[in-house]
Amino acid sequence: MKRLKELRLARNYSQAQLAEMLKTTQQTIARWETGKSEPNIAALRDLAFIFGTSVDDLLGKNPLSDKVTTADYFLLFKDKGGQDGYWGNLGALLPGQDKTRWYPITLGSANAISHSLANLEVTQWLCVKTLNNRMLALNPTKLRRIWFLDEACDPPDDDWEVDWDSIEGNPLELYRALYDYFNDPDFKANSSDAFVATVEDVIKEHDLDEEKVFKLTKHTFVYMADGKVASYWAEGNHLWDFIVSIENEDVPLMISLADAAGDFESYYPNNGIAMIDMALMEVMEAAKEDLTDIEQEGGDE
Repeated sequence: MKRLKELRLARNYSQAQLAEMLKTTQQTIARWETGKSEPNIAALRDLAFIFGTSVDDLLGKNPLSDKVTTADYFLLFKDKGGQDGYWGNLGALLPGQDKTRWYPITLGSANAISHSLANLEVTQWLCVKTLNNRMLALNPTKLRRIWFLDEACDPPDDDWEVDWDSIEGNPLELYRALYDYFNDPDFKANSSDAFVATVEDVIKEHDLDEEKVFKLTKHTFVYMADGKVASYWAEGNHLWDFIVSIENEDVPLMISLADAAGDFESYYPNNGIAMIDMALMEVMEAAKEDLTDIEQEGGDE
């Protein structure tokens, strides 16, 4: 695990210190870093939480980023490369709403979206990943305002209504763990006691239940240009196809976002949407499936 050593050194942890956090030995950490052995899923989850990221990022399997995306503040490792950390918040003031919706974002996301907005020449969609399990698709000319708020700056007194995870965000692995806690019977068997305790503390502190967690980890929110909102579990492949169309600057006139359970299909007019707020977990899983299919097709040729 080449990235493990990079992450450890970027935070000035010794192998012994990291071993103590994981309740293992320095020799075990050394074997993981040299690739002589691999951590099990429980250790991977612990490592992801320690470094504010996801197991996919640890293993270099995040299809949405070459860098390790982390909820840790970017100044902790500003000059050490390979990581993209928390910078501040993106605010989207939507049609029909008086208060801005705030999202924690990385330095890389802040720079990319700010540059895109400053150089917007035609009507086009923009994408931005957040640190609270969201993937935002923005239709900038349909939004009332887009804010960028550096972490070092004070928030606006009259427009700062935030959810528990909307300020600094969390490791993506926490959201996966919250979902698995209620849906995977093997969750506790595949997690350390400390990790399970952390998840249970989050559930208790924020009064979460299975329904709230499902909405937090699975739902897509479609914010219309007329101020109305649709919310449901959207088909992941449709979400990913939409993201790809944005990256290719080829968004269709009608955007298809079917229900994941197959109960209905939905088509939205491109120019009738201000923002689509998707579950990042869902987008990432669909992207990984698509990448696997492409690799398999290439191998069959």
